[in-house]
Amino acid sequence: MAFGSPLVLIFCYQYISSYVQFYWMTIINMTYHVTALYFSPTLTTKKVVTTIAKGIAERLHIPYSEVDITTPAQREGKLEFDEGDLVVFGAPVYIGRMPNLISPYFKTITGGGALGVPVAVYGNRAYDDGLIE
Repeated sequence: MAFGSPLVLIFCYQYISSYVQFYWMTIINMTYHVTALYFSPTLTTKKVVTTIAKGIAERLHIPYSEVDITTPAQREGKLEFDEGDLVVFGAPVYIGRMPNLISPYFKTITGGGALGVPVAVYGNRAYDDGLIE
């Protein structure tokens, strides 16, 4: 039987669906707040990240907030999250890399057991190592 056969694809879909459903139930039981955290010089990343975060918050019926870290003044304070937080964070990717301005700042954020959803926004190329960074 070839991997591309309908039977194998249905099995894979069912397996992945059950995993996603289990993971989603875990998120529902653990999350009390959703935060959209973004670096968005042209506002495209803001639009993508806030749409994802608002959708999750509305689906779970929990509070939502936004944190814009685009300007240096907005990155002065230290960000800390807790176990009940779900943080959708994103930045644009240029030539497959996160901007040099923001990568060091992401490393200073204290996760505190929060769940994170990384988002890399890119144009006609590829995100390469953007999500790893």
